[in-house]
Amino acid sequence: MSPLQPTLLRQIRMVIALLDDDMRRKLGRLTVAMMLVGTLELLSLGLFLPLFQAIVDPTVADRYGQILRTVGLPLGVGSVGTITAFMGVVALVFVIKNTVQLIIVRYMNRFIFRKQAEFMQRLFASILQRDYEYHLRVNAALTLRNLTISSVAVFSNGVLPFLNLVMEMVTIVAVLAILIFAEPYATIVIAACLAAIGYGTQRLLAPRLARWGLMVNDLSTDLFRWITETFGAIKSVKVARREQFFEQTFASLTDRRARVESNLATAIVVPRLVVESAIVVLLALVVVILFQREANGTNIVPIIGLYGIACMRLMPSVNRVLSQISMIKIGVAAVEAVRAEMHVVPQSANFDALPAIGDGIELHHVDFTFEGATGPTLRDIDLTIRPGEAIALVGPSGAGKSTLVDLLIGLLAPSDGTIRVGGAHWARLPVGWSGRVGYVPQSVFLVDDTVRRNIAFGVPDHEVDTSRLERAIALANLGPVIDGLERGVDSLIGENGRRLSGGQRQRIGIARALYDSPDLLVLDEATSALDLETERAIVDAIARLKGRVTTIIIAHHPSTVRKCDRIVVLEGGRIVAEGTFDEVSQRNDGFRRMAVLGSGRE
Repeated sequence: MSPLQPTLLRQIRMVIALLDDDMRRKLGRLTVAMMLVGTLELLSLGLFLPLFQAIVDPTVADRYGQILRTVGLPLGVGSVGTITAFMGVVALVFVIKNTVQLIIVRYMNRFIFRKQAEFMQRLFASILQRDYEYHLRVNAALTLRNLTISSVAVFSNGVLPFLNLVMEMVTIVAVLAILIFAEPYATIVIAACLAAIGYGTQRLLAPRLARWGLMVNDLSTDLFRWITETFGAIKSVKVARREQFFEQTFASLTDRRARVESNLATAIVVPRLVVESAIVVLLALVVVILFQREANGTNIVPIIGLYGIACMRLMPSVNRVLSQISMIKIGVAAVEAVRAEMHVVPQSANFDALPAIGDGIELHHVDFTFEGATGPTLRDIDLTIRPGEAIALVGPSGAGKSTLVDLLIGLLAPSDGTIRVGGAHWARLPVGWSGRVGYVPQSVFLVDDTVRRNIAFGVPDHEVDTSRLERAIALANLGPVIDGLERGVDSLIGENGRRLSGGQRQRIGIARALYDSPDLLVLDEATSALDLETERAIVDAIARLKGRVTTIIIAHHPSTVRKCDRIVVLEGGRIVAEGTFDEVSQRNDGFRRMAVLGSGRE
């Protein structure tokens, strides 16, 4: 059997396995509650047979009247009084049954949507805590789909259909139990025929439902990716006048998804129509057989009436059972996607022992190879960084500079070799050393919020330390920028800081990196896209940190690295030169050419 066509029970077990213990306990209670509804359904429907018998036969009415008087019910005169009392009992039982069912359905819906939110939170935390290499491999659109569509499908195509399935199956069993008591042979034949028809229909549709469900899942990923990429490159799209190409591709994706969803919606209706037709045909056959077998119509009418009411109750339940099975089958791909995410143990931060920079950072014979790569990105790296020192990593694109920085800040673990921080050996450093590392990328991401919240990134308002904030602003030379804003640090800066210049965005990024007073500050080509004047302002801001914060700078411009204590040149994943600016200029031809080319920029 294909992984995308698991048995119904196996798929239900997969869904339940994704739930936490509290969810499973409450799911068990709901299942028991569904059985209570089934018992009430049995009682309410079972009362119709004696009611019909009392209506068509006065002698039966008299016998039931004696029973009702025995239990203390006040009756009127004759069969009319008995039937009236019976109708009152039936009505009361139905009101109680429907009230209990409404309470259970309300509880079930509250449970589903509350637990769905909790499940999404667990999934979000699980993905967020995955190691950096995972996020390098996985497209953001896939993550977005799993969080917004697939996680919801675990409940809409898993837990909720399962609960509805339990409720409707209990109802069906209750109805069949009454019918078997009234007319066993005909009921068994009808039940067997309906089961065969339902099984055959599902057998025919299940592979298609699973395949179409997978296609919708994949097309949703493609749509998320296309939307993200289109609006992420909106400036280039506009300038190149490529709107029509992006519109056509989007239209093609949405049209394909619409066709698949149309197939799914049609397929879900098929079992209902087939079963409904079968029930009517089988009921007609039962009536014909009963009339041929019984000469006395008085005995047949109550049974026919009971069958009529039972079929009215049975048809919606059978249809819903088949519909819920179809929903579960459609959700196979989504459940598998979420299961793959949830079953990987997320990376956990080690807060018991955190590096202290102490005597500095040492790398000994460090290698690193990305998963699936044909060769190592870093080879035999030996490097010592003293506390308070400013180190510049330079070299051509693809030399391994950013990978080396990712090792130093804990995003990646060495494939071989050791890292020592403050004299302690680490197989892998904790990510960001839990607040002791400040990082400024080439393109700083800013949230559509105030300057204050962008600097104190991810810190709740009531926990923002004003003195830290002011210190970070001063060190990043951000004061003049804030003074020019209408509301100072509480000014809104727009989506990704669109109301600020590139240099102003970078300075907010530096202030953010400095907010937690880090031991290590890393600038990953943070000045490469800036004009000379803005770059100099940022270099001056960095220079003020010299001796106080250990700094690692990845840069290509001589003006950025000239004031660093040491230059480290990488080529082909190896350190090929190391020393002061002048020393490396003399020893390394590549760096000397970079210095000569960069001097024209200065």
